[in-house]
Amino acid sequence: MVPLVTHDSEHYKAVYKIHLIYCSQALVDDANACRRKMNMATALIDGLSGEKIRWTAASKGFEAQINRLVGDVLLATGFLSYAGPFNQEFRKQLMKNWKKEMTQNHIPFSEVFGVSLYRC
Repeated sequence: MVPLVTHDSEHYKAVYKIHLIYCSQALVDDANACRRKMNMATALIDGLSGEKIRWTAASKGFEAQINRLVGDVLLATGFLSYAGPFNQEFRKQLMKNWKKEMTQNHIPFSEVFGVSLYRC
């Protein structure tokens, strides 16, 4: 009977050893997966930090455009409504006069203006 008990304990030891090896390998695999995810997350964050700089600069540009929007729309609609039948010289004079009036009334507008900027 004693050999039977020894045989069973050896069997359980072998099963337990295999289980420990399996569990330790699973932990190593989990650690490697976590390391890969951390590396990918770091790369993503580094990539997005460059985008933050670009987005901040674009946001400031949009803010300036929004500030000049009313004046730009005023010039565009005035040009489209009134300047069409006139020659280029008179159109330039109209724009010059309108810009002067807008400056006196503190209405911001884009200095570089062209109707082609507003085509869709």
